[in-house]
Amino acid sequence: MLLLQGWTLSYELYFYLVFFLLLLLVPERIAPWILALWGIAVLALKLRIGLSPSALVQLLITPSVLEFLAGCILFHIYRRSRLHPAAGVFLLAASVLGLAAIILYTAHIHVTPYWIIDHPWRRPLLYGTFATLFLLAAIELERTGIIRYLPQLSSIGDWSYSIYLSHALVLAVIARLITHLLPNQAPILLIALIGLPAVLIVGRLSYLYLELPLLHLLYKSAPPRKIPAKQPA
Repeated sequence: MLLLQGWTLSYELYFYLVFFLLLLLVPERIAPWILALWGIAVLALKLRIGLSPSALVQLLITPSVLEFLAGCILFHIYRRSRLHPAAGVFLLAASVLGLAAIILYTAHIHVTPYWIIDHPWRRPLLYGTFATLFLLAAIELERTGIIRYLPQLSSIGDWSYSIYLSHALVLAVIARLITHLLPNQAPILLIALIGLPAVLIVGRLSYLYLELPLLHLLYKSAPPRKIPAKQPA
């Protein structure tokens, strides 16, 4: 498969379909309860069925749904409550320490991260927990004014979908070039240091010269919306 992360698009479409139905059919006041039931159903069915031969069933009961639901919980926390001003610092420390523990344990015991990637529960529980804590920390740090993000970071947000689609290919090319030039000593740190700016550059170019023109073409071809005339008083 040329687009290595293409399989994740199935989960995105699944998530968008569920939310479309929620927005269309479910009152907002009970939507959190429906989401909770969705999570409980996924947990129960996965524990009951396990590994299904049906790709559709596997998609519907994947534990990766829990990561989407964690995002919903973060939205609820951000909109409905305000944490202690120091919460962002503690959450950031907890997320970084947790990730460091995963990396050190992997390096000393398993060597590669496949013990997480190939397990249906470990990936969302370990990586998902880190991502949830880190994102909540960033939200709280910004909301309390402890840190302020540079305006340029919003541009990276604009490029994010192009980065998401292209980063695996860019990193693969960088890794191959470095291992070819340094066959006996190609440290992962060097690949990361070169790969990160390369991913950002390619993502920006893809956004400017591929994604934006396609979006403009899409909106240009869409029929214009009729704005209702104002009724006289």
